[in-house]
Amino acid sequence: MNNSIAWFSSALIVLVIAGVLTRLNPRYYFPTKAVSKSWALMFFLSGLQLLAFPKVSVSAWLYLTSFSCLVIISSFVPLLINTVLNSASSHKQLRVIRKGIYFQLIDLLILSSFIVMIINCTIKLLNFPGIGFARDVLYQISAGSQNEWIDRIHEFTIPIMWLSYIFFLFYFECFSINLKAMGWGNVFGILLLGVLSGGRTIIIRLILLLLITSWVRKSYGKKQFPWTWNTRAKLLSFSVLSILMFYFFYVWIWRAGGVGSTQISVSKFHYLANESNFLEMIGESAPRVLFTLFKYILLYLNTIADNFVSFYEYVSAGPYWGFYQLNNLASAFKELGIPTKSTLVIFHEVQEGFWSVGLHPAQWRTMAHKFIIDFGKQGSILGAAIFGLIIGMANMLLRLKSESWASLIIIIIGWGIWSAWESPLNSPQIVLVTYSVIFIILIRIIGQKKVIYECKEDII
Repeated sequence: MNNSIAWFSSALIVLVIAGVLTRLNPRYYFPTKAVSKSWALMFFLSGLQLLAFPKVSVSAWLYLTSFSCLVIISSFVPLLINTVLNSASSHKQLRVIRKGIYFQLIDLLILSSFIVMIINCTIKLLNFPGIGFARDVLYQISAGSQNEWIDRIHEFTIPIMWLSYIFFLFYFECFSINLKAMGWGNVFGILLLGVLSGGRTIIIRLILLLLITSWVRKSYGKKQFPWTWNTRAKLLSFSVLSILMFYFFYVWIWRAGGVGSTQISVSKFHYLANESNFLEMIGESAPRVLFTLFKYILLYLNTIADNFVSFYEYVSAGPYWGFYQLNNLASAFKELGIPTKSTLVIFHEVQEGFWSVGLHPAQWRTMAHKFIIDFGKQGSILGAAIFGLIIGMANMLLRLKSESWASLIIIIIGWGIWSAWESPLNSPQIVLVTYSVIFIILIRIIGQKKVIYECKEDII
């Protein structure tokens, strides 16, 4: 099956399904429409075939397309049920003002996050192994057994920083100058942790959450962005974005060998891939550094669907029943004496499977990749349906205009959009959702008793 035809068809199918669902229910727009556009973009970039891959097998194409469509269709089901049952909410109306318990808890979260940021950054700096080891997954796993207490601190405290970041964006104009300073300090801390790990996805997640939060703010009747877009704000935003992009591309160049010896072979990422004629023409005239950087970007963004085909056809690893993505559970179960493979063994087996067909373990992989590793081909289909239902529940909660649900909604929307490029399900994300749910429960328990008499704006 021709690769371009296959992946362009997948992109079209995903968008058509989203369009049909939109017509069935105009309220179906976000987040499920955003999720469909993310999957369509991934398929479209793969369809460009700037890197030439072997022909796509029909079975692999059908599986990946069905997986993405199932996520999107399942996300519509809760809205459909809600419409049939009449979407009137029976929740009690909570009415709060800026000085209510709701904002007191948020202020406490911002303060706690600032303290957590200082602790995490200090620990990371004191135990920094060097940027080369920071990107070595197997080294990190083996070292984790020696620095287990450090890993546990990071695992349970860094999600606090992300939850604080979401509330900081959502209620930015409500905070005092001191709390705003702490909020910006928290953002700096997240960036610093990303730099010390030599990663780029932290930057992507920061920008993605900013965009999602801005849309959710708008859906709640707030200003889409909490600041005024005057000349100073535009210049500052441009400067910050330029610095982030410089770091983003610098890391890519560094991984390709550095500015002085930047070169990379396509076969490093897939032994059957070749440069397309178009790419070869660019390479003849473009500076080596820029050409290699461009090729490195393609190896991440334009190969996801084709890599899945090789993985689907030839890699046999797992199922690990969630322990691959939630790898810390494997270590915990092993310590409790429960018979299961250790995290190190699981990663070794998966990496050997990737290398056996010439796939680079560090590449971005769609959620379908990792669901199959954890649950098998049949089990991952069920996982796609459940994941879609979760996204649909977030969409339904968004319709309730309940600000107490805002953080959970933003997190789940981010999961859905990110699922086309990487699996969002890992230990820190599960902890983040848990903290968000705990926050909602606190509002329900405390708020019902104390906040209901302080009324200015409605929150459910």
